[in-house]
Amino acid sequence: MASNRDLRHYPGQPLYRSDGYNQDPMYRNPGHTLPFPEAEDIPIPLWEGATVQYPGANWTTVGQFKYIYWETPLFDMRPDLRSADGRQRRGMPIWTADGKLFVWIRGLTSRTDVMQNFRITGLESGHPYDATQVAPIIGQYDVTQALQYGTNQPNNCIVTFEPHGAGSGAPTRYWKLKLEFKKPVAMTTPTLDIAGAMY
Repeated sequence: MASNRDLRHYPGQPLYRSDGYNQDPMYRNPGHTLPFPEAEDIPIPLWEGATVQYPGANWTTVGQFKYIYWETPLFDMRPDLRSADGRQRRGMPIWTADGKLFVWIRGLTSRTDVMQNFRITGLESGHPYDATQVAPIIGQYDVTQALQYGTNQPNNCIVTFEPHGAGSGAPTRYWKLKLEFKKPVAMTTPTLDIAGAMY
């Protein structure tokens, strides 16, 4: 009479046993369980930037305005392609095609005139495959309205940014964002705390 092992049509096929238990060394687990251990060290699609404080006295004066700048690192939005082109690995890998950047800003009501003549602009840079050639891909755009709430102005605010192409599920390979904060020289500049996270 043929053994249970002889009745298998392919390696690892469950044996014909009433308890659903496979005696094969590779599959010695009770029936209805996974034959292998759970996956470990799966890449996490997350970047968390430290909170940076910009004291009001440290804004840089250029002409008639004072400035501070906040910038992300370079993100690799398609790290799954790293082994495809043989290039040196560059950028912070984000292992999700729909990742978004969240920028947290605190200090918007630290003074009564913070939002007066206050302008924030964003500048996105990127490249489809070469991290050494990352450059601005769209013109500077105004972000100020995303922080203005009139008489209900909160002290903290979170502004969301989406990498170029992420809305279609196919973001550009390399991407980064730079924010410029601007106030007239004649006005007192506030102290701002800024942090960001990408996931």
